[in-house]
Amino acid sequence: MAKRALSAPDEAALWAAHAAKAVAAFDFWNHFLGLRMGPQNAALLDDAATQAFGKIIRAVSWVESKHGTVGANQPKRDPMQCGNPNDVYWRELNGLTPQEDIFVRGPGLPNLKASKLPPAAESDTAFPAAAEISALADRLKGHRGADFTPMQSFYWAISYLIHRTNLTASARTFQCGDVSRQRLVNGAVAYNGGGDPNYRTKIEAALALIGDIEPFVDAPQSLAAGGAPPDLGEMARALVRELTSAVFPDAASRAMFPGGIRSVRVSMTSGQLGNPGVSAELEISGHPAADRAPEPDFHEDDPDAPAIEALAMRAEAAREPSGRDWVTRFPGSRSTADLAHGFREGVEKFIRAMSDGGAAVRISATFRPPERAYLMHFAFKIARENLDPMSVPAMDGVDIDWVHRNGAGGVDLPASRRAAEDMVQAYGMSVGAALRSRHTERRAIDMTISWSGNLTLRDGNGQEVTIATSPRSGGNTSLHRVGRSFGVVKLVSDPPHWSEDGH
Repeated sequence: MAKRALSAPDEAALWAAHAAKAVAAFDFWNHFLGLRMGPQNAALLDDAATQAFGKIIRAVSWVESKHGTVGANQPKRDPMQCGNPNDVYWRELNGLTPQEDIFVRGPGLPNLKASKLPPAAESDTAFPAAAEISALADRLKGHRGADFTPMQSFYWAISYLIHRTNLTASARTFQCGDVSRQRLVNGAVAYNGGGDPNYRTKIEAALALIGDIEPFVDAPQSLAAGGAPPDLGEMARALVRELTSAVFPDAASRAMFPGGIRSVRVSMTSGQLGNPGVSAELEISGHPAADRAPEPDFHEDDPDAPAIEALAMRAEAAREPSGRDWVTRFPGSRSTADLAHGFREGVEKFIRAMSDGGAAVRISATFRPPERAYLMHFAFKIARENLDPMSVPAMDGVDIDWVHRNGAGGVDLPASRRAAEDMVQAYGMSVGAALRSRHTERRAIDMTISWSGNLTLRDGNGQEVTIATSPRSGGNTSLHRVGRSFGVVKLVSDPPHWSEDGH
């Protein structure tokens, strides 16, 4: 029997089962984290900001699991997919990582490491017992445990979504700034962590499906210039609210734009002196009807699961053939300044200790943009693991065509593999690159280390250590122990690679 595609009315009905939990969870973290907004991040969140966060939470729930109904990784228990025991955040909450995110709270509130967040939040009288992760029979199992519930999913996911949203905007956890639509979408993509290269597109589609209107409206700066009335921008917003609510009051009963709104353009012109009238033009464009089958789930419990490789998605726009020219695009960083807070400090201390001892340290990679990880991952798969280039999913913002063609327009598989191999060699790859890795999370560094004679240095506990064994390189197991004392753990199978947890 064919599956029926989910539409806007389905989405609204499915969300109704979780809406109260999501609202309560956001209200709690708003209070507990001391969220602030505005140019100086000094104002409490207003109703519009709260509603904007509510929209993005709802969109994330839809993309992650269709509100708990789709996916292979316990969607019913974990609609927001935050309880994956392999994910960094769940490990941080349970104190399983040497370095942790710091949740910087608002005025007068102490900051908290991720592992200290659960006991601190759960001791707050406003925190519901049903959301406590300390009550789980085995919290290390996360959503694999039968007692994990949607209440826990929403409460702990929303804390991380807020944190990632504001960190991605170069702000602190509590600093919500302008709460703009772009900021929230970027935060949702950061919440996913790069595991799905099409996550941004899916969030945009989800926002359209659920009736997102207000975040699309931005009053042009020019409205405030040249003597225009100071409330002209608000007049534009009010106009859009009035017209759109009259035409389609809710997603379930829309006669127009059944696939949701893609953009709203408002053009307003104020009159001159002596003619104070205002003229306005309104243009609304929509998405095609959202009558599509559910997307495959990308939140794999097994971080090496190849489900993404089976997805065949081809961009309609013209794309540039794969090849060596792509290697210089989306450049990665070699700077420790681009590493995550907490891990960065340990890395810098470790490097300083080695350098002070006489070792030569050459950094080849720290942060790797998700786009670069995508290119490296699939170039290696095509060149070295015989992946069919036709099966590679497209990624937003990366207009590469992995499929080369012959003069007759047919697929030229040898040429496709040669182009991918050129990329692999130009990247200097000896092993495959993960789509989502500690590099894309800013929690890994690749460095080549060498020295002559004995290496004497101080470890992370201040103890002097002399390494007289070979090899005199990053492969030395005694050096690995020193690195671990700084929270920098060696991945033995990848010669230059060190990370917060050895992955």
